[in-house]
Amino acid sequence: MLGQHGQVTPDRDMVPPPSALSVALRCAVVPVDSGTPLRTANTTPSFAAFGQQLYAFALGVLYAYWFEKSKSVVAPIVGHNVSDLTEYAICFALIALWR
Repeated sequence: MLGQHGQVTPDRDMVPPPSALSVALRCAVVPVDSGTPLRTANTTPSFAAFGQQLYAFALGVLYAYWFEKSKSVVAPIVGHNVSDLTEYAICFALIALWR
């Protein structure tokens, strides 16, 4: 296929598709801050940390699916912002109820 001025347009599939599941799994299993001084040791119960890893993995897979379907980063960005807003709203509501 020829583009403007006789230049050849590259094929859309010349870059291999991202392996979304492996990236989501890697980020869920090995958090970015593991092994760094930013991490506070022994302050979070292990069951809560495991639950957070599960929903982080599930949301990562969902964001990757939206990215694959929309071929744009806008859908995962909007989804991430909505899920963060929902999580913060639930946390603030629970804190307000406990006071």
